[in-house]
Amino acid sequence: MREKLEQQTEIMKLDEEYGRIAENEEICLDEVSPWRKLEKAILYIPVISFIPAIISLSSLPQGTPMNFETYQQYPLQSSFFWFFVAMVFAMIMVRPLVSNKISKIQAELGLHKEESLYLRAYETHSNIESYVKEPSPKRKIYFKRLALRSAQELVEIVDGWKYGNVRLVSNLVGQQIDLLKDNMKRLVLSNVAKGDESNLRKASEILIELCKYLFSPSIEKLKELNEKTTELPYIEYRFLTKRERVTGFLHTKPRLFRLLFAGITTSIVMVILWCLNLSLGVIIAVAVPCFWGAFSGFDKLFGIKER
Repeated sequence: MREKLEQQTEIMKLDEEYGRIAENEEICLDEVSPWRKLEKAILYIPVISFIPAIISLSSLPQGTPMNFETYQQYPLQSSFFWFFVAMVFAMIMVRPLVSNKISKIQAELGLHKEESLYLRAYETHSNIESYVKEPSPKRKIYFKRLALRSAQELVEIVDGWKYGNVRLVSNLVGQQIDLLKDNMKRLVLSNVAKGDESNLRKASEILIELCKYLFSPSIEKLKELNEKTTELPYIEYRFLTKRERVTGFLHTKPRLFRLLFAGITTSIVMVILWCLNLSLGVIIAVAVPCFWGAFSGFDKLFGIKER
């Protein structure tokens, strides 16, 4: 009876800690949200305005300079062009300032890695519990996806977990931390992704143990956590990083993305040459090798290898 009361008290403390950290994360997200929207707008508006700018330039007579007189004669076409130029300038000059502002807010209000890890571990545990208890097959799939997503975020945080450059700390916990990283990716994540309900329950219990360790860390708890994690069976599952997911997406239709990248790059070069009042022959002479250079260099630039 006493042990049961102690366990309930411990779970209540973990719930309170989750609520506290989640509230802090919400405060940070509220502060960052408008700056994130501004950052996206600065990035997307030049892309959206690019095609109208190209169309407006092509409708002007050959060799027309982009000056005030041209604006008076062709106000609509000139407005599209100068709007695009202004947005590109804003993207180059303003976006770093917005990114710095976001970084400052995150430095002041953002969570520590351990707090972010606690959130993701607790959320994964909660989603697994909801998955196990849910009778509806469709809702079970939903909770399974949520659990896998938070587990993937958890693994990414653990991978970036550092234990400092102090040799004493490295000697005491370095091996256990490295083992924890491997166990989370190789055993916990794979069982969340492909394990049956019994293994999911074990993974859920391990995640609660991880929360207990993060709430009150000690070397003994870390060792016990690793020992308990090794009880999970190994299931083959390949975890993809964000870079690998982007590369895999580009691999789905490589020719289309090569053409798109080469076309956008060549168009930008052609617009610059047009603004310099160069002849059509010179523009074409530069555009052709530029297109093929961008097309052939796409794989190397984005790290895509032939399969």
